[in-house]
Formats: sequence, structure tokens, C-alpha cells
Amino acid sequence: MPIRRLLLIVLGACLVWATGVSSLDFARDAALIALAAAHDAVIRVYDSRLSTRDSSANHDFAERGLSRESEQVPGRRDLAARGGPVATSSQNEVNSEAETRGGSALEFDPRDLLFLQDVIDRNRLTEASSSFDSDNGNGILEPLELGRQVWRRARLVEFRTGPDPYGAFGYAIHTLPESVGNLDMLEVLDLNSNSLTALPEALGSLRNLRELRLFRNGLIRLPEDVGGLLRLRVLVLSSNDLTELPESFADLGQLEELYLRNNPLTMLPANLAKLDQLQILDLTRPYTPQALESAGSDFRAASIVAESASTPSLPFALMPDRETASTPGLGMRFTSLPTALAQLSRLQELHLGGNSLYCARGSPTPEAFPSFLRDGSIPHVYGLMVQECP
Repeated sequence: MPIRRLLLIVLGACLVWATGVSSLDFARDAALIALAAAHDAVIRVYDSRLSTRDSSANHDFAERGLSRESEQVPGRRDLAARGGPVATSSQNEVNSEAETRGGSALEFDPRDLLFLQDVIDRNRLTEASSSFDSDNGNGILEPLELGRQVWRRARLVEFRTGPDPYGAFGYAIHTLPESVGNLDMLEVLDLNSNSLTALPEALGSLRNLRELRLFRNGLIRLPEDVGGLLRLRVLVLSSNDLTELPESFADLGQLEELYLRNNPLTMLPANLAKLDQLQILDLTRPYTPQALESAGSDFRAASIVAESASTPSLPFALMPDRETASTPGLGMRFTSLPTALAQLSRLQELHLGGNSLYCARGSPTPEAFPSFLRDGSIPHVYGLMVQECP
């Protein structure tokens, strides 16, 4: 029904009511007729738009050389064959760029869904694995209910899972499947505080990854092809068991922030100078109270900032973790720094506390510090006087 005719009916009903020409029943009936007509008109408009949307979606699939069924149905069949249901809803939040997660799982790329299902299967996760997350209560942990996810244009661009109840909804894992290599549009992967001891080689194929956070796992090595993360800007590897870094590490040419704190590393890659975009490097090791005492009661002695006389006190957040001498790997520390650090022209912060750098007679010797630590080439050098000297 044309909108103009609908408005005339409603207006007529209102006039009849206002003038009292007819009975109350007549006005009521006229209003009900108008509402029914409006409902029919809205349904027709919705059906028309839905048809147009499906037509556009099919056209988009055709442009990529796929039919809608060819991309979706295999994903459903494969998920079902693996014993996992195809998710139809989720209680987790997504950002404004993502599609609504309350619809069919067919709205999401099946490659990404398969990865999520793999994580669930390999780690034997259930709805009971986290007491912090709300789900649909059907007794089965579905792919879209795992951790925190952000989707954009049907692809997974951010994934966080771990015991943290706030950022990752409490789903801790101990293994990361090879299918992580399917996430070619992923930009953020946050697996902090899990129990991972190794990472799949396929991780190096995530060419769009910008942030990789692996704080406090049990990693003993990194994939040999980690240098394939060509767009990586932030890498957090603190509090693991890494004793060396692969040669390809220096291929991370876009890396800006590198956190290696609390790892039993004793040397850095010889070609470190290739990380020419690096701005923050954290090599802090656990320290004992004695090391802090040897730095003096004035915390200004614990850091050097461009040799300025007005050096501020060392911020608490930047100080090394307080750990005891029984900490595993305590004896494995840096005793020297590669001269390649002097070539990192963009480096703004260098954290060195808790190592065994430039020691003599039981304490660090400022006279032995290399010039690039004293001449202001690196504006902020923290913890240089807080060393574990033998």
C-alpha cells in the first residue's frame, strides 16, 4: 500500500475520533486496519531488501570464483564430521566493525571456524573449562564462544584466549594447532599466561599479524620461520624459557616493541641491526634484593636517561621483577651487549636490569659502559646499575 494512502487512513481515523461523528468502535476499527496495512508494507520492504542482500552476496561469491554453497557447506560438513557442532550463536563481545555474532555460523569464514574448533578439540575444552564466561548453556563449547574474538568482513582479525577472565574469558590452552596458519587476516593474537611450550611452524605464515603476545607461557623455542611475520610490530615473549632466538628473527623488519624480559637468554642475534624500526627492547632479568641495594638508596642511580642531571626516579612498572636466587635459570644472564645496538637509530627505551653487565669487584662499573649507553644515543636506559654481579 502506498505510504500516502496509509497516512490518509490514519488521519481519517483520528478525525473521526476527535469530532465524535461516529462511535468509538468505528475509530478503533479504522486504527486497527491502518496498523495491519502498515505491518504488511514493512514486511514487503524487508523481503525486498533481504532478496537484494542475498543477490549481492551471491554476486560477491561469484566474483571470487565460488558459489555460496561451495564455500560454506564443506565447512559445516567438516565440523560435523569432527564431532563439533556448527556454532549458531555467541555470548562474547565484538567490535563495531564485526558482523553480529548472533547469526548463523555460515556468516563466518569456515577456515577461521575450523581453527577455533581445532583449539577446542586439541585442548579438550568444554563450557565448564571457564567459570568466567557466559554461553548458551547447551553443554557444548562452540567455536564462536571461545575466548575473545573480533571479526571483520567475515574474517577473524583478533583472537585472545587464556586464563585471564577479563581479556580472554578464562579459556586456558596448552597447545596451538597448525591450523593457525589459516588465519591469514589475523592482526592480533594474544595467548598470554597459557601453558604453551612450543608453537607450530605455520605461525610464521600470518603475514597480516601486527601483535603477538605470549607472556608467561613455557616456550623453549620459537618457530624457525618466525621471521615470516613481516608486519609484526609488537612481540611479547616475557617470562618464558627461551635460550636462543632463530636466525630469521632479524627479518622482523617492522618490529617496534620487543619484550624478552625473564628469559634465560645470554646472547642476541648477530644481525640485530636489521631491526631498524625497533623502539623498545626489554632484556630485564630477575634480580635479588642485594642487586638493588648495590645500586644505592637513590633510585636515580638505577637508571641512566641520556646522562641528564635531572634523571627521574625509575618508575615502579619498569623495574625488574623481584624474584629470589632460587629462580630457575637465574645464572643465565647477559654479560655483554652487541655493538649492533648502537645502530638501532630509532631505539628509545632499553631495559637491562638484573643481568651481569660490565661487572668489576662485585658491582657494575660505569667506566666500562660502552659509549652508546653513555652518550645519549639511546634516550632511556633503565636498570643499568641494578646488575647481578658475581
